[in-house]
Amino acid sequence: MGSAVNPVLREGNSDRRVAAPVKSWAAKNPHKMMPWSRACRTHVGHMTANDFYSNEQSVIMSQATEVTIEHKCKAGVRTVLKISTPLEQGEVIDSTFMSAKALAAFYDEEIKDAKDTDMLLSLHLKATMMKKSDPIMFGYAVKAYFKAAFTKHE
Repeated sequence: MGSAVNPVLREGNSDRRVAAPVKSWAAKNPHKMMPWSRACRTHVGHMTANDFYSNEQSVIMSQATEVTIEHKCKAGVRTVLKISTPLEQGEVIDSTFMSAKALAAFYDEEIKDAKDTDMLLSLHLKATMMKKSDPIMFGYAVKAYFKAAFTKHE
């Protein structure tokens, strides 16, 4: 799952480079992999539609400008999220969205698959960059995993 918005708009820390002493130590002490047992089974699931990646739209600014960021719901009502964001010429701005229904269906499928194939279920979200959406996506995962309890005690 990729980052949903431009780092300038996200106001996050997009610098993920390793410190020079750490890089130097790693170069002098390479990690040695153990033999991989054929008995180990893995499965990596990811959404293939209606997720941040498939809905992303990007624009490279042809000239410096300012933009207003707004949300438009299905009923056509617009809500201003950020009044003014200055953009430089050549800067990339992008946006995306994820379908909550598609996310819930994806979690249901992956949880069922893990149970049916007797596999460990592990959820990995890109929490470092997605301050707003990751807790929401995690909530959908909890709701899917404990579906019977939520249904019984709704």
